[in-house]
Amino acid sequence: MNVLDVSGMTVYYGPVRGVEDVTLGVGQGEVVALLGANGAGKSTVLKAISGLVKPRAGQLELDGRDLRAVKAAARVRLGLVQVPEGRRIFPALTVRENLELAGLGTGGRAQRRERLATTLDRFPLLRPHLAKLAGMLSGGEQQVLAIARGMMAEPKVLMVDEPSLGLAPQMIEAVYDLLVGIAATGTSVLLVEQNVTLAFEITQRAYVLQQGRLVLSGPSRELADDPRVVDAYLGAGPAPAPRPS
Repeated sequence: MNVLDVSGMTVYYGPVRGVEDVTLGVGQGEVVALLGANGAGKSTVLKAISGLVKPRAGQLELDGRDLRAVKAAARVRLGLVQVPEGRRIFPALTVRENLELAGLGTGGRAQRRERLATTLDRFPLLRPHLAKLAGMLSGGEQQVLAIARGMMAEPKVLMVDEPSLGLAPQMIEAVYDLLVGIAATGTSVLLVEQNVTLAFEITQRAYVLQQGRLVLSGPSRELADDPRVVDAYLGAGPAPAPRPS
């Protein structure tokens, strides 16, 4: 059984289609990629799952619970957390304040202190910088902070949007190692990534969007050798016929 199930999700921005009839699932402790070129609809899918945009049609379940009528903030408390593209940390707050702010509303003070200690053990790179303003961190350190902030809410599913964007190769590897480690503890990861090679390296399964529609899905090791993935990114020719997962 999947932790996260999306079925027939369709999102429009006024008369403009964002995505149509998207169906995907993420199992417990699984890392799943959502891939596609710029404008394919990847971020729209995450926003709809998070509750930041309202789908026109479709179903959404977390651990079998229907989330369609659940507001975005309540979805976080239920275990659905998004790390947005561009990190979106609070640069004028310290690293500690960024982390503590993420824990508000999810347990008592003692529980939040314990969660902060656990988070710092999991993300030791942040410990020397707790008193530093988050805006003074490097891009890679800010990305680690954004992921750590997401984990402060103890999510069942962590959705991460373009974590490698603008990072040096060494820091990209460190960030991806963190995501693998998060999944190993049982938290599911839904990864949006333009770097296909990177995504296939750490994911078990992948879904490929083209022009707002799901066109490919299956095990990452198989899709890595599928020429239709290249077509989806380059927009060469018509969208390929969907292949069953």
